[in-house]
Amino acid sequence: MKRVLIFLMVLILSAFCACNTKTGSTSGESESESVEINSEESKTSTSVKIFSVTIQVSQVGGSVVADKTTVRWDESVTFTVTIEEGYQLEYFKINGIDVALDENNQCVVSRPVSDIMVTAKFSAVVGEDSIVYVSSENAPVIDGEFDDVWRSVPALYTANVYNHNTQKAFSEEFAYLKVMWNEEGMYFLGVVFDSEILESDRFNIWFSEVYTTQDKDYSSNANDGNYAICINPYAENLVYTNLDVADFWTAASDISDGAYIVEVFIPVLGETPLQENAMVGLDVSVDYFTRNGSIDSDRDYYANWYGASNYWSNVGALKPMKLIKK
Repeated sequence: MKRVLIFLMVLILSAFCACNTKTGSTSGESESESVEINSEESKTSTSVKIFSVTIQVSQVGGSVVADKTTVRWDESVTFTVTIEEGYQLEYFKINGIDVALDENNQCVVSRPVSDIMVTAKFSAVVGEDSIVYVSSENAPVIDGEFDDVWRSVPALYTANVYNHNTQKAFSEEFAYLKVMWNEEGMYFLGVVFDSEILESDRFNIWFSEVYTTQDKDYSSNANDGNYAICINPYAENLVYTNLDVADFWTAASDISDGAYIVEVFIPVLGETPLQENAMVGLDVSVDYFTRNGSIDSDRDYYANWYGASNYWSNVGALKPMKLIKK
């Protein structure tokens, strides 16, 4: 009898434990379903991935605008690029990778996987109608050397060659001018290839701080800002007008075998300040000699860049140039 009671008690205890085990398992399945439901809901609530959108562009030349400042993992963001007149898009990058724009100057990023950083740079469309800006910190040293800052500046080649009788001529020797500006004044670099460099050779810069189409002589009054720079290979000023620019300029030169460099800085002389988008007048010419003598009788030939009629005496004949920031 005692054995029967013990056996019944074991059966009851086993049944009770088995029931509790099933109940625990059922509770676990129920909780698992609940977590799965909450996980699905989180994708549309607090746990959804949201990425930042950041834009960095150069200070001038254009802009980049995004239609969102943050974007979800399952969304897209559109970037629109606006390019100002006279500028071009140098690059457009997303997280450091170059990306092409569509025909509307737009780019769409869909389903991002990280924060988005857009960098873009605009640069001036530099041609023979523009003079580029140089900051005071990066301005060339006037020492007759070809500083690196000059390398990105367009060259104005003296393509028009004439003999001393003003007849068209041909020469394998050539020259060019590079020009930069800032609020302090103008920087000029002349490079002349010449097989026979003489003291009487001249590199001539014709410049007006305010462009005009009116006939006007180069002035002896510094306040007008119209002047001719006539410099020989030794950085010596050869006065062309009554205004002796050597009283104002800083000049240097360097002579090598078959070539010479002249470098000049002229501070603002006129009453109108130099500023972005201002129009100035410019031309350049070079006088070549095969022997020493006066310019009137012994100049062998000369070359110029723009070379409109009477550019050497008439400010109104200079080529209009726009001061731009690159």
